[in-house]
Amino acid sequence: MKSARKNAPLVIGLVALLGVAFWWAMTPTSTPTPAVVTAETPQQTQSITNPAPVAKPVVATEVITPLGTDSHFCPVFTSGIARGAEDSGNIPEWAHGDVGTLQIFLATRYSLNKKGFVDGIFGSNTESYLKRYQKEVELPGNGIVDQTTRQKMLSPCMENAAVNGKAFPKRSISFNTGSFIVGIKLHEAIQAEGTIEQGAFRVELMSLDGVATIRVTGRAIDGIHTQVNTLKQGEKILTENWPVGLMIELQSLTTSDANFVISQQPTD
Repeated sequence: MKSARKNAPLVIGLVALLGVAFWWAMTPTSTPTPAVVTAETPQQTQSITNPAPVAKPVVATEVITPLGTDSHFCPVFTSGIARGAEDSGNIPEWAHGDVGTLQIFLATRYSLNKKGFVDGIFGSNTESYLKRYQKEVELPGNGIVDQTTRQKMLSPCMENAAVNGKAFPKRSISFNTGSFIVGIKLHEAIQAEGTIEQGAFRVELMSLDGVATIRVTGRAIDGIHTQVNTLKQGEKILTENWPVGLMIELQSLTTSDANFVISQQPTD
C-alpha cells in the first residue's frame, strides 16, 4: 500500500505526458505559407529602371540673318525736318511729303498702324519714335531728321550686301524696255546705269541652294525699297517698286551662278 502511494506521482506524470503526446499527435500540423513574390513584367521593370523621358520644352533657335537680307523701306527726303513740320496740302493722295515719308519709315520699322500714324504732322509721337530710332542706331537722339540721320536711314538700301565682311562685286548693265536674259554669279550684284535715287535697280545673288535668293533694291514711292525673294527654277516675282517694277524669272541655276529673265513692268 505504501508502495502504491509512493509511485502515484510517477503514474500521474506518465499519464500527463501520454496525454500531451496524444494531443500533439492528433493536432494537424499547419504548413507555413511561403511568401509570394510577384515578378515584375518587362514593362514594369522598364518603367522603374528606365522611366519614360519627360518632354523638354522647345527652345527657339536664334536665326542669324546674313547682312543685307532684310527688307527695308529707306526714305528719301527733300530737306531736314523737325517737330512742328507739316506736309503741304497739295501733295497727291498716293504720295507723301517729308513728314509722311518719315512716318512711313517709322511705322514700317516698328510695325505701327500706318492709317493712324501717318498724318503728315510732325508731333510728339513722331518725335518720340524718331529719337528711339536714333538711339538704336547710335546717333544723337535730337529728334531731328538731319543729314546724318537721313544717311543712316538710307544705308540698308544703298550699301551692297556682304559676305564675311566683303562687299559683293558690282557689274553695271543697261536695262532695256523689253525683257532680256542676264547671268549673275553667286555673291555678285548687277546694277542699271545711274543711281538708285534716280531710279536705277540693283539685283544681288545672295545664295544658291537648289533655289536662288536675290535682293532687289530700287526706287519706291517716297523712298528706296529693298526686298529679298527666293525663287525656284521657272518661278517669277514682280518687285515692289514704283513707278516701274522688275519682273524677274529664274530661268536656270547651277551651284555657282544663275540666269534670270528680267523685264520692266509699270506698277501704277
